[in-house]
Amino acid sequence: MLTMMKKLTFKIGGIHPPQSKETPAGVIIRPELPREVTILLKQHAGAEAVPVVAKGDHVVRGQKIAEASGFISAPVHASISGTVKSVGPALTLEGRYAQAVVISASDDDYVADMKAIDAEEIRNTDNISPEDIIGQIANCGVVGLGGATFPAAVKLSSAGDKAKLLVIDGCECEPRLTCDDAVMRMHADEIVGGIKLMLKALRINRAVIGIEDNKPHAIKALSEACASEPGIEVVALKAKYPQGGEKMLVYAVTGREIPSGCLPISVGCVVNNVGTARAVYRAVALGEPLIERVVTIEGLGNFLLPIGISVGEVIKAYDKDGRYDFDAIDGEIDLINGGPMMGRSISNIYGPLTKGVSGIISVRHVHANVEPCIRCGSCQQACPMGLQPFLLESYGRHGLIAEAKQAGALDCIECGSCSYSCPSARPILDYIRLCKFKIRAK
Repeated sequence: MLTMMKKLTFKIGGIHPPQSKETPAGVIIRPELPREVTILLKQHAGAEAVPVVAKGDHVVRGQKIAEASGFISAPVHASISGTVKSVGPALTLEGRYAQAVVISASDDDYVADMKAIDAEEIRNTDNISPEDIIGQIANCGVVGLGGATFPAAVKLSSAGDKAKLLVIDGCECEPRLTCDDAVMRMHADEIVGGIKLMLKALRINRAVIGIEDNKPHAIKALSEACASEPGIEVVALKAKYPQGGEKMLVYAVTGREIPSGCLPISVGCVVNNVGTARAVYRAVALGEPLIERVVTIEGLGNFLLPIGISVGEVIKAYDKDGRYDFDAIDGEIDLINGGPMMGRSISNIYGPLTKGVSGIISVRHVHANVEPCIRCGSCQQACPMGLQPFLLESYGRHGLIAEAKQAGALDCIECGSCSYSCPSARPILDYIRLCKFKIRAK
């Protein structure tokens, strides 16, 4: 069911950067499986997973290779069949070393995996209990695919009897990314299937899917997919950044304000991304762990990639026009993990894909002249959290951490609206991040 009304959005702040959604969202490309993957053990919020395999072990696609090591943690699974080549440090996309399992596939392993992909069987989930749904989601290592990578089973099990509404984020307000749009267009039925399973796990009967109005094909696909589901509603939202933030989205679809320092469950809401909903469906209905995800590689397409694949190798295989000039990296061009607003710089393009990578984009260096703050208030007007970013930046520069905490630094969602809107090109968000880091360190 699609709700048509005035364009809904959040109450304060927000910006309208160019969307630049040039990567086609009408198709998802599945490349050939790689012959080697590097699977990081910490690619989720919480504690790092503990390996349960050793060098020389043979594993099969979907097998658990690392176990969750705490309440907030998630297991990790093999995305290809093969032999464990090593268990130890590996270089990430960010250029840091982290513990990983490297798996190398033989020709026979590759053939077996391709046959397994073509032989998927859907299980009957009509009589599955809420506890079994959450247990299967946990066992399959499903985490939030909207960016935070919080373990999905923990979010569902922690809601208790407070949950009244499931809110599904289909906004994809970050410019230049279209992976969620592609998933909504191509896999609407699986998203709705995942929503129904999460509703059952939460023991509630109502869900709202919020989608920005610049994605008419996704709105149409999901409206048709849930037409016979009276408890699931599609709501078209005004295209405004950062509409997909939890607090912004909950206000847009319910009018409820989440208090400072609180989570959506404080107002009866549980929020999940559309990609997470699909992963939940595949975990419960197909028994498939989270071993692959859809990723936007800007200008090349949306790709269904196995976790652990070398991002650089995928780009080299599909970049026929030289859009991604690796020789220019660290020169005129930066590669970004994520979108232009909240993404992080990549220093090792051959690093492995993780569950939290939604897109890869390229940006040219802009050498802006940083000017003194002119107290124009642009950053404050843009802040969707109602903060005073110029003040937090000043606290950060002068090391006034207690004052920054008192001024609400921890409420910052790091959307970058302040830096984007600053006419003096000041690195406002960088100093706020510094404040948050030092507050948490204490």
